Amino acid sequence: MSSARLACLNVLRLGRITIDRTLDEQGNNKHIDRMVALRHWAQPLELDESRLTVHVLEAVDPAAAILEFTRVNHVDHIVIGARQNSMLRTFLGSVSAKVAAEAACSVTVVRPPRLAVVPVPGDSA
Repeated sequence: MSSARLACLNVLRLGRITIDRTLDEQGNNKHIDRMVALRHWAQPLELDESRLTVHVLEAVDPAAAILEFTRVNHVDHIVIGARQNSMLRTFLGSVSAKVAAEAACSVTVVRPPRLAVVPVPGDSA
């Protein structure tokens, strides 16, 4: 739709009791790096600057931050990436699951396709 806007959002998870740093190990600003990465990701969509915004938030609870952002900005549809399987996700739940369960709008959870391992003819492994 010509009136649609795209907001690309990334959440830097803050530790509850750790000291969080704004710079990564190489001395680069995490916010700026993530904003540049979001703009780079959206570049192939060729949207007018007025239709694209990028945001980097900091939060202890990334799902709550995403839900608050969508509420305040009257978001109609969320497209969110699913986290890969991990033991931590099993115990704590995933950000995408919480967002999908609690959002007041449509949510699409996406996951990149797994690479299939194709046996090489003549390989006896």
